[in-house]
Amino acid sequence: MSREIGYVRRLRNVWFPNGFTSLGWLLFALPALYFLQTVVHEGAHAVAAWTVTGTFPKFAPFPHYNTAFDGFVNGVTLTGGRGFVAVPQVVAQALIVIFSLIIILWPIRNHLLRFSLRTLYLGAALDLLYNSVKGLWGGSSPSSDWGKLQAQISTPGIIALTWVIWAVVLSHFAWITVAAWGRRPPERRGFWGYRWVALVLGLLSLTAILVSVAVNDPIIVKDHVFFIAPLIGQGIALLGYGTYFVFTFKRT
Repeated sequence: MSREIGYVRRLRNVWFPNGFTSLGWLLFALPALYFLQTVVHEGAHAVAAWTVTGTFPKFAPFPHYNTAFDGFVNGVTLTGGRGFVAVPQVVAQALIVIFSLIIILWPIRNHLLRFSLRTLYLGAALDLLYNSVKGLWGGSSPSSDWGKLQAQISTPGIIALTWVIWAVVLSHFAWITVAAWGRRPPERRGFWGYRWVALVLGLLSLTAILVSVAVNDPIIVKDHVFFIAPLIGQGIALLGYGTYFVFTFKRT
């Protein structure tokens, strides 16, 4: 029983060191994180295309209905399929390894830095798992990144690769027992201790709105619920971040 309690304590020290406050802020950060991780994902596609064509392509890092895919996409890079298709997954895997090593080796006490790093780690992990999940049984869509990679390396190959990737990500629940963050919690902070987090998240949501409005292409359908609903969501998130930021000055 004591071993179980110790494991749970270390897991909480990494993810929810300030209890429900940490959990609430992790959830509150999701709209801004969604945009940031989509920029990383589509930006990786754009860089891959740039290395092949010599021209940096336009990309749209926001959810919408896309006529080229005949459905919903989280974002799109207008490259014509240029460059290695799985670059975003390689980038996400690299980020996961880097953040894992930081969590394991570096006993950071600053709660804002730890919040930022674990949020970025979560974004990379969710992006990688979401985009590869159907590869576990070789069922990825032919139009997806993982489906295109499957066509290049065979179905058994993509299944084996996907299971290895998932094992690396989920190993988090094993190495957490020896992680420096698990042994030592950060500074204690209450609900009103996230002023600068709110500012950064607000700037990300504001950027998401501006980019969503500014980037246009014939294949991007903006008069569709797939575009309008997420845009409204970012607007609500921006209002929440901004309101919190202002109120922190009234609480100090």
